[in-house]
Amino acid sequence: MERWKSIGILLTVLLLGGSVFAGSITAQSAGKNNKPLKVPINPVKLESGQIITPLGIYNVTKIYKTPNGVTHMEGKHVSKVQPPAISDKPLKVSINPVKLESGQIIIPVLAVSAQKENHITPPMNEINLTGQSVVFFNVANLTPIENKSRLILQGTKTPTGCHYNISLHKNNTEGNITEVLRELAVNPTTCQQLVEQGTLSKPLSYKTDGTEFQNKIVFVNKTAKTTTVDSTAQATFKTTWYDPINIVVNYVSDTVNWNYDGTTVVPNFWSDARWPNSLTGWYEVAHTFYPYYDSTHVRASTYDHMENDLFCALQTTNVWYQLNNVTGYANGASDGVVVSWDDGGCSTLLHYEITLS
Repeated sequence: MERWKSIGILLTVLLLGGSVFAGSITAQSAGKNNKPLKVPINPVKLESGQIITPLGIYNVTKIYKTPNGVTHMEGKHVSKVQPPAISDKPLKVSINPVKLESGQIIIPVLAVSAQKENHITPPMNEINLTGQSVVFFNVANLTPIENKSRLILQGTKTPTGCHYNISLHKNNTEGNITEVLRELAVNPTTCQQLVEQGTLSKPLSYKTDGTEFQNKIVFVNKTAKTTTVDSTAQATFKTTWYDPINIVVNYVSDTVNWNYDGTTVVPNFWSDARWPNSLTGWYEVAHTFYPYYDSTHVRASTYDHMENDLFCALQTTNVWYQLNNVTGYANGASDGVVVSWDDGGCSTLLHYEITLS
């Protein structure tokens, strides 16, 4: 009698919105046997890259492996066709069949379990954007990011392009560490960005020629409460845009300096700084500065519009900051939040970076 090994495939399928699935596959070596097994009378014909489950047919769109060796699969529901009927035709199978957990069922080559959604993040080098519209940026000569991880940000499509709400947070215990987030790629069709987030041991510094525009407002109407607020903190949130060869084209930064005692804040000053690279044709079109505080937080916000009429064969290119915000809290922590985007001629060639220090 011929002896052979078979491979059982265990697929755990997670339904996402009823039309998308994510799941994991584990290959299990089986033993030897020639027991009969009921098999389909009329097997369903599948196209390349498809699988069939009791929930229908799915197109497999992504497969990746995690560090623990488990292969994960994602796909899109394309048909409600069910697994075929079963006959009594004998088929050699494993003597050690796949062990099913509670709530799982077996179909030819697949065991499927309906479960709640469970987002599993693959390793950093597996997180990426795909598609013909994706634009990747060369950031190799920028300051290396430490403790880094990759994320995909989902933006909102507007008549002027994709807008992203991007933020960083810093605790009062982090000292001189700078939080950073850097754009690596963008898909303007799906409004998705691939970014890398982490820390820097010191703030970024780069040479800027020309004029840096600044505002600074000092808080002078302090009350007697100031004497009881015994710690001082400062936070600067900066958004920087680069061209394809990583020359800075413009930036906006906001700074707050405040005293705090765990429940109350008293501002010392608010400031902002804006810089268009005039040597490459950039200039500031509009600007507004918004200082704010109450008993629990202090904030500096900047609206700005930078423009260039030479960058893209005499087509106008724009960068918008709407708004660039830094906030300091009564516990000494800080946040940086920005909605910033580019549009106009050759705008997909520009990429950005944000830092909170």
